[in-house]
Amino acid sequence: MPTRLVPITLENVRAVAALETAPHQRGLVAENALTLAEAALYGEIAVCRAVEHDGVLVGFVALALEEGKPPWIWRLMVDHRRQGEGLGRAAVALAIELARELRPEAREIRLSHVVRAYDPAPFYERLGFAYTGEVDDDGERVMRLPLSPR
Repeated sequence: MPTRLVPITLENVRAVAALETAPHQRGLVAENALTLAEAALYGEIAVCRAVEHDGVLVGFVALALEEGKPPWIWRLMVDHRRQGEGLGRAAVALAIELARELRPEAREIRLSHVVRAYDPAPFYERLGFAYTGEVDDDGERVMRLPLSPR
């Protein structure tokens, strides 16, 4: 069974909230329960999905889809027990496809990340993201990936 994004439901929300990053990544990504609470407050601009692989929840992704702005990978995580299997790469690809489906006019997708001892930038750079030179309101460095027209 391939990796796919699935909706967050009453049946899986506790399992999604229980997913954890690796110890060296803690503080770089908000806990999934916090993101789900924030998403409820943001309403329609926040789209959250669980990452499922072979029928097992392995990660979480949240998109921000503000009108007039490029889609944004707001949060991304793969459970520490499943890292190193290519699931992060798959999750980003699926998030991009979901953003394109929901915002077909988008010409780029963005994300930002915390800069600390563990730097996720090389992971995103291997996927084609590049720095914009911007720093967001939380002090995170902004990256972008151009999207080719469909």
